Amino acid sequence: MSTSSISNLFNSPLSTGASESVDAGGALGRDEFLELLTIQLKYQDPLNPVSNQEFAAQLAEFSALEQMEQINGTLETDLVLSQSVHNAITTSMIGRDVRVVGGVFAIGEEGAELPGLYVQAETIGEANVSITDSSGEVVRSFTVQLDSTDPTLLQWDGKDNNGDQLAAGTYGFTVNVVGAGGETQPALTFVEDRVSTVRFANGVTELLLATVPYTLADVYEIRA
Repeated sequence: MSTSSISNLFNSPLSTGASESVDAGGALGRDEFLELLTIQLKYQDPLNPVSNQEFAAQLAEFSALEQMEQINGTLETDLVLSQSVHNAITTSMIGRDVRVVGGVFAIGEEGAELPGLYVQAETIGEANVSITDSSGEVVRSFTVQLDSTDPTLLQWDGKDNNGDQLAAGTYGFTVNVVGAGGETQPALTFVEDRVSTVRFANGVTELLLATVPYTLADVYEIRA
C-alpha cells in the first residue's frame, strides 16, 4: 500500500476505532487492514475514487499479509510438533550409558560403579591427572602414560591421595599432557556414565549423569 493510501485510510473520519486498535496493538493486523480498506472504499471521494492500480496494490498487500499469517501459523505448529518428537526421542536415552565432553562427574554411595573418565590428547606421552572436590581442592593426583591419540580410559580406583575411598558427591578432573620439550598442555576430557534423568528446562534438554547435568550438545557417544 502506498504512503498516500495509508494516510487516506487513517485520516478517514469513520476509521477512528480501527486506527485506535492498530495503535494499541502496535502493528497493522489482517482484520484492521481489511476494515480500513472497506472504510476507504465505502467513503471514497466520488470525484477522486481509488484507482484500479491502487486498489489492486492494496489487495496484493492484503493477500501477502494473509499468506504471512498462514506461514507463521504453520511454523508454530511445526515447532511444537518437532519439540514433542525431540522430547520423546530424548527420553529413550534414560538408562543408557553416554559419553559426554566434560570434566565433572558424580560418585555414588559406597559400592556404586564409578563413572568412566577418559582423556584425549593430540600427542602421546605422560599425562598429569588432577581430581578435585566440589570446592576445587585437589583430592587425588596421579600420572598416566598415553599411548594413543584416541580417547583413553583412565584407570582410577575412586580413592584420594591417602588411599581412602572418596565420599559420594560431585567431583571434577583435569588432565595436562607433558610435551617433548617439557611443556604441558591441557587435554580433552570425557565422562561416561548412565543417564538417570532427562530434564526439560527453559527450552534446553539436559541429561543427568547420576546428578550432573549435561546438554545434548555435550554428548559424544551413546551406548546401548
